[in-house]
Amino acid sequence: MASACDIVDEKIVCWEAAGSPVPEWLQIASAIAVPLGATFTTLGVLAALYVVIRDNRRFSTEEERRRADQARLVRLRANYSDPRAVTLLLTNLSSKPIFDVVFVEPTHPDASVTTRMSYPQHHPDIVDSIGAGGKYTVNYFLIRDGNNLGLGDTVEGKLATSVMFLDAQGVPWSLSPGEQPTILDT
Repeated sequence: MASACDIVDEKIVCWEAAGSPVPEWLQIASAIAVPLGATFTTLGVLAALYVVIRDNRRFSTEEERRRADQARLVRLRANYSDPRAVTLLLTNLSSKPIFDVVFVEPTHPDASVTTRMSYPQHHPDIVDSIGAGGKYTVNYFLIRDGNNLGLGDTVEGKLATSVMFLDAQGVPWSLSPGEQPTILDT
């Protein structure tokens, strides 16, 4: 056994150094393996985190698709066959009713053109519910500079309009003619 000495508080202190029972090659291998183990452990944790995030996104996408199943079966069509008016037809092709239906008043790119509902006293633009397979129509007359359009009058461009409703689960949606429904932030 080897001995070692040192000066501590102005005194010489000696002790015997015991040899390691672990062979030197094993100590070197351990010095290499420990950092490698830490590195691979970190990589494993990162891989698991990636899988969790990916699966969460996939679940969110599938959940939104599932939630949109009923809303995708609701259609809004704008009919411009009469150049002086627009007819909005909302059709619920789903097997469940939709609720709290609100037709948003159409707007036109030309500020001099406005709209007026055909029956404003009854508020046909607000509907409590439309049943499964049900349809609902709202008519708007086009007005230029405060006057209804005459037989020969025409208006270039389409109206911007939409409808808002709740599906059977109470999820709020917005729908424009010819487009897919979009979920509204609550």
